[in-house]
Amino acid sequence: MTAPATELKDATGELPPAAPARVWRSIWLSMLVLAAVFACRGWVLAWMIGGSYAWSALVVDCTVLALVILALRLLDLGVKRGTAHLIGDRTRTRRVLAVLANWSLVFLLAAPFLMALVQFHPQKIGCSVTPADVGLPYSAVAVESEGLQLAGWHIPVEDVERPVLVICHGVGANKQNFLPVVQMLHELRYHAFIFDFRGHGDSDGRTITFGMKESQDVKAVFDAVRARHPTNRIHGLGYSMGGSALLKMAAEHGGFDRVVVDSTFARADHVALHSMLWMFGPAKVPVWTMGRGWGRVFTGVDVGDHNPEDYVSRSSLCPVLLIHGAADDMIPPTEAQRLQTAVGPQAQLWLVEGAGHLQAMGHPDYRGRLRRFLEE
Repeated sequence: MTAPATELKDATGELPPAAPARVWRSIWLSMLVLAAVFACRGWVLAWMIGGSYAWSALVVDCTVLALVILALRLLDLGVKRGTAHLIGDRTRTRRVLAVLANWSLVFLLAAPFLMALVQFHPQKIGCSVTPADVGLPYSAVAVESEGLQLAGWHIPVEDVERPVLVICHGVGANKQNFLPVVQMLHELRYHAFIFDFRGHGDSDGRTITFGMKESQDVKAVFDAVRARHPTNRIHGLGYSMGGSALLKMAAEHGGFDRVVVDSTFARADHVALHSMLWMFGPAKVPVWTMGRGWGRVFTGVDVGDHNPEDYVSRSSLCPVLLIHGAADDMIPPTEAQRLQTAVGPQAQLWLVEGAGHLQAMGHPDYRGRLRRFLEE
């Protein structure tokens, strides 16, 4: 007679190869559940910002996430098998070492990896509204940046000699989200050019660098605008991540007559440790260090070196208006103060009392401040 399966154990007390069937079932279940959660997050984001989450993007996102989960679960299984092989019998020491190994895996590898994956590979939300839907004339423009096609809108005004505003959106957003800004500039009789950064909206790309490589997108758009408006003044208007990309491009290449940045950071590590990783407590520094490493794997650059205050301090910038909410808990207002110090006398700082991240736009004097600064 065949012995019951419950009695088939090897010398280490582990179940033989029949048990992996159960392990694989749990792996597939976790992959499906988390992929479904990721998909729902994309649809929720699309609903919140009024865009569309394409099925093609869903397939890519869920496939990437499923492969990541599979790799991490197999690594976890390998750690358990390795502990069993090294120690043998089930003992208190083995259980303690297994727990320590698993928590080390979570905090030093899995958590930074997943954090980096979500941050550097955001879900792309396409645009479902155009300037025509809000009564503005426009033309769709494609701009090439380092082999990627960026989707942009050119919104003209009747006076062809008026300045042009290049608008740079924040992380996770798209050009549609800043149509209210375009409307405001149109009423002030400015030409506007707004575009989706790489990895965002309707543009190519799947990874982002929080403004580091995106500065090349700003440069490509600036060149396209200059070709279209060879004699006009060109100003830059950047929000959050877009502001950091704008500052980097302006510091390295110049060209802009005036620059406005709203809710932008001075140092990437300050933002990561302050708002993204605060829940890790004392472990946030090693998690940030590991996350930087994974980010380099994903993108080829170290975002820990992305510090706009360094760029602007090494160059002579055009006049800069820094706008920041005094109650911003995502990017502290001290970041704007650091940027003001780095830029020097060319910088003006407007701290908006009671405003959170990107909420200064709701201030009744926002439009007037922009107009006065741009027309000085």
